[in-house]
Amino acid sequence: GKESIYESLEERVDALEKALLGPDQGTKATQKFSCLERLASMDTRMKNGARGKGSIRDAWNRLEEIEKWVGVQMAEKTTLSDEAKADILLAQEDSIAATAESLGTIQQLQPYVDASTFSDVPQLAGRLQPLVPIHIEQQERAGKLGEEMSQMLASYNHIITMLSEHFVALEQFVAAAERKEKERTA
Repeated sequence: GKESIYESLEERVDALEKALLGPDQGTKATQKFSCLERLASMDTRMKNGARGKGSIRDAWNRLEEIEKWVGVQMAEKTTLSDEAKADILLAQEDSIAATAESLGTIQQLQPYVDASTFSDVPQLAGRLQPLVPIHIEQQERAGKLGEEMSQMLASYNHIITMLSEHFVALEQFVAAAERKEKERTA
């Protein structure tokens, strides 16, 4: 009954231990931990490692489904037929041609990038380094000049607006004086 099944399993585990650990280390007397104890320990450690990590637990629970999707037979079922692949390539023909043309252009321009003209760039970096603070200073001065110019333009616009208002008021005053003069002479 149950004892014979248990004994059979015990014999099989002992044989497995001997095969894995060698003939001297596979017996329980000479081995500190048996394979079953190690497997139980590993199972406990895996469960402790997965505790609190729902995605691992969910993946473990769905392992059979994942194996089914990753398996060779599913890949064969879900792989596109040669005709479908040809249709996709034909649909992307313009894009593929444009990419090929761009790659051709890059290949044609490659000699310009590899030219000896650019071989001096590292040496020029040292010569350009002192110009960096000067450039920053010039940028700051240009910013200040831009602000001053904006203020001057605002002042100019204000003066022109005031002069225009004065000219309009003067025009109205002269027009009124001319009307009065006409009325008096008439």
